[in-house]
Amino acid sequence: MEHRSAQAKQELILQEFLEKHHFDPPAAILPQLRIVTQKERDTLLKKGDPIHAVYIILEGQYTVSEAWSNGAIFIFTELGPGDFICEMECYQGAQAVQYNLICKSDSLLLAVPVEGFLAWQAVDPGLCQMLIQSLIRKLGSSARTASQMPIAPGIVKFARFLIGYCRENGIDSRQEVSVRMTREDLSYNLGLSVRTINRLIQSLRAQNALTVRSGKIHITADQLPLLRSILPDSDPSR
Repeated sequence: MEHRSAQAKQELILQEFLEKHHFDPPAAILPQLRIVTQKERDTLLKKGDPIHAVYIILEGQYTVSEAWSNGAIFIFTELGPGDFICEMECYQGAQAVQYNLICKSDSLLLAVPVEGFLAWQAVDPGLCQMLIQSLIRKLGSSARTASQMPIAPGIVKFARFLIGYCRENGIDSRQEVSVRMTREDLSYNLGLSVRTINRLIQSLRAQNALTVRSGKIHITADQLPLLRSILPDSDPSR
């Protein structure tokens, strides 16, 4: 019964979306369309994943980024309702995703198999218009994001985050702050992989810029200057 109810709800969401935008997909691909639900922090796609579908965001937001082996991360753009995912790869015939796509808020997407998407956009001017509008938004968002979020080494991003965390949790009035966040939480907040987070923790631990007890990060008032010394001289967090 629950399965039928969920299926009926998804069919209603799809019908409302198609009617709202006056879309007219070929009858042959209608059974292939499916609604995907995701929670905040879920990963929709990661670099190297095979491309099986084009997604249209119905609700929610996503971050498109790439993390490099040295811990640096670059955020390409942020996507929202009406934006497409993997459409350019579909046109180019790319077989794998070249970025990471993380859900920023609870989301709904419409998944369209690659061949079905190509058939649909070939006959539906309304879908093509939405594609153009999405591309314009992506270009604008990419330009803004690039200017606001420059590439920074992972160690700098992590040190800056820890300094801010200590300040927010009263390091000026106490001798030690415990970072009450899991490695997964840190990974999400910093846009770095858990593996990179662990490597950075070990590096800072070796420099005595933090300690680890029972798996938790602890930072004393005496260690805070060591974290600050990692930041560039011009960094306002120093």
